[in-house]
Amino acid sequence: MHDLPNIAALNKMLDLQPEGSVKWLAASLQKILRLQVIDRDKRLSNPSYWGDTGYWVGAALDEAAPIVLQSVPHKNQSAWLQEIYAALEVRLEVFRRHEEDPDGYGSATLQEIMKEVARLASRLDSIKADTGFFTHFMQKIFKKTFS
Repeated sequence: MHDLPNIAALNKMLDLQPEGSVKWLAASLQKILRLQVIDRDKRLSNPSYWGDTGYWVGAALDEAAPIVLQSVPHKNQSAWLQEIYAALEVRLEVFRRHEEDPDGYGSATLQEIMKEVARLASRLDSIKADTGFFTHFMQKIFKKTFS
């Protein structure tokens, strides 16, 4: 995960891409992971305070990152995000069964990533609804103006 862009670069990518585009979604997904990497690193840097929570956040990231980063974007962005969410949900159940994760930090990290993917899907739905309304509205105006 060292190859993830830093937050400033991700924010710049998000600013330059049309909201809701595949590139915007990909950058948004990378930002979700980058924020968890920052959290993991913070916890690992002070184990006397955080104990082994950094390890568990990292273990969860090791599970989530391939799902998110190796997912194949396709034309139906909502379906793409749903596939990622479903795969993370399966990984969470496997993680809970096979990892000790005594305080639940790994599970919580996976759930946080899932929550952010769901939030992104909700944002995408809002963008599509706004775009649909705007397109419909502009078509009506165009017909009235030029008919």
